[in-house]
Amino acid sequence: MIKFLAKKSFYDFLDHFFCMLLLNAGFLIVLIVSLAISSVVVFIFQDKAVVLIPAAAALVIFILTVYTGGAAGIVYAITEKKPVSFREFGHCLKSSLKNSLLLALTHCLFLFLFFNALFFYTGVKFMVGPLAASLLFWLGLLWYTAVQFFFAIHYRLEKRFFKIFKMMFVFFLDNQLFSLGLLLASILLALLTIPTLLLIPGYAFLLLLTGLGLKFRLYKYTYLKNRAAEQPNNTRRNKIPWHNLLADELEPLAKRTLLNTFFPKSTGKNLL
Repeated sequence: MIKFLAKKSFYDFLDHFFCMLLLNAGFLIVLIVSLAISSVVVFIFQDKAVVLIPAAAALVIFILTVYTGGAAGIVYAITEKKPVSFREFGHCLKSSLKNSLLLALTHCLFLFLFFNALFFYTGVKFMVGPLAASLLFWLGLLWYTAVQFFFAIHYRLEKRFFKIFKMMFVFFLDNQLFSLGLLLASILLALLTIPTLLLIPGYAFLLLLTGLGLKFRLYKYTYLKNRAAEQPNNTRRNKIPWHNLLADELEPLAKRTLLNTFFPKSTGKNLL
């Protein structure tokens, strides 16, 4: 499934290259503008920098999160093979605005508590300090591993903020290795995108990767629910038949390669 997810994400990115490029360009513009505004405000009121720097960082987080909510709606349409139009961006922005603001607020509160606790415990001597700091590290890892699915869940499963939070943590706990692997892949891709000025593959590709990842993993729960209904006394943990579950998604890509994307067809290999 992992190999198929990577290939599906890659070809969906190529199929909607200009759309993804525009989303990434928008993210870059929003990032630059928000950083510029924050920097100017801090520069003008240098005597209040201690207060303004955290406030400026919070402003950047709010603006980027709101933009991400809109961009995630366009990416969701791509994952569902729907017609993609930037005229829908405003609708996506509006429909996700409340949850985007609440997520940004929650994220700011988390970072505020995290760094204050980290600075406090790193100054504590003996065993308490290092133990508390290591615990904070794992809490931070848990947070970022779960929150990567926030907008994918928002568009696919649930619109209520607290329900989304519950779902993303439940999903993470039930798919720990997959979620951690997806986070590590996202970090690596984010580093690789720096030389291209965040344009290729860019932030939109990360949204695409997590959106498709959630979509494909949800097939597992449909399968388990159907199996429980058909075999109520079967409590064995059987291997998930990903090849069968993803058959409809697999077929269009089974023989697709980078070569036959632009040139005549060539034979592909089994992806799963």
